[in-house]
Amino acid sequence: MKQYFKAQFQNMAQSEILDMISSDTLARIKQKDPSPEFRAYVVGHEGEARPSMVGGGEMVFQYLQDAVVKLGNKIRQGIAVFMNHAATNTHEGRKPIGEVVGKKFADIAGKLSAIAALYIYPEYRNKKLDVASIEADVEYSLDDSGVAQVESFNNLTGIALGDGNFSRPAFPGATLLASLQAFQKSQGKFTHNREEKMTLEEIKEAIKEGKFSPSQLFAKEVLTSDQIVVDHVRAEKQTEYEHAKRVERKLQEEREAGMKKEKDYEAKIAEFSGAAIRVKSSEVLKNLIAERKLNEQQAAFVNKNAGTFKTEAKEDDLLKLDINKFIDGQLKEFTEVAKILGVKPPEDDKGTSDGSKGAASGDDDKGKDLEDVKNNPFIPGHEEAAGEKK
Repeated sequence: MKQYFKAQFQNMAQSEILDMISSDTLARIKQKDPSPEFRAYVVGHEGEARPSMVGGGEMVFQYLQDAVVKLGNKIRQGIAVFMNHAATNTHEGRKPIGEVVGKKFADIAGKLSAIAALYIYPEYRNKKLDVASIEADVEYSLDDSGVAQVESFNNLTGIALGDGNFSRPAFPGATLLASLQAFQKSQGKFTHNREEKMTLEEIKEAIKEGKFSPSQLFAKEVLTSDQIVVDHVRAEKQTEYEHAKRVERKLQEEREAGMKKEKDYEAKIAEFSGAAIRVKSSEVLKNLIAERKLNEQQAAFVNKNAGTFKTEAKEDDLLKLDINKFIDGQLKEFTEVAKILGVKPPEDDKGTSDGSKGAASGDDDKGKDLEDVKNNPFIPGHEEAAGEKK
């Protein structure tokens, strides 16, 4: 028994059409068409179809659910849409009036249907295009009654639209389901009437209802040049700059604090090292004075200038060598001072580290008051005072 379908107009929700179209595709189309029109058509469903074969006549095809799925799977974005069929399925010499932008399967009147979302170019929107028909390469088999059973679709080359008053689609239900004119509203519902203008509030409501993002509505150049975006980016950059300066100042303060701490630490080490060297130097100087058997006057002179001793020695032998050199220098200066004062100190071959003679040991002066000018030859007037004493 043959089965037929009566064409039924379906009220598809506007959101359903938008759900069939990807955000990238929508954004691409809007760059050249601010108010694009999209339409949803049934292009195939379960039941009987009577297509015209290229190079032949009309045939009866039986579409089971599996065949409808295969048909729907062949629908892809970018397939050309034409006004009416040509003699062949080729595109040569034909001008597209739109393109496929989405697809879906739906249950209509209890039958599985393949639905295509089409973008209609602006110059063809005023045409009456209420029926749809596919152009495809189909593999089929014939039963005993001559009815073709669809086996597979090798290719779907195009979709033809036409006026139902003059064109009959192969599928009885291959009709226009709904149309959507983006950003145009009339009495709260979307329409394809381009003569109506929307208010700002209506545009906002349409954007909200369609769940569009700014990047879907405007190109990058438009968004980045908007004053709100410009002010926001400037404020963000200023905040980032100030934060970077604060971080830089804090790091500089930490570096300076670290350098000061390091210098203070080095100064403390130098201070402790100097103190340790002074203590050790004092002990070594005392031992060398005794070891070299300096007389009382020589020892007094050396000890008087001990504060001028400087050394960088870190080892005992080097320290002892530097102190011996210091003593040699002091004894030499001691002799020169004595000559300047006109005093001839007694000679002593035990005064210098190299065995040269130094001042006398001064054993004869032991027990004498050296602060008395008569007893100390280094005090001016000593000879006159000593002569009087004699």
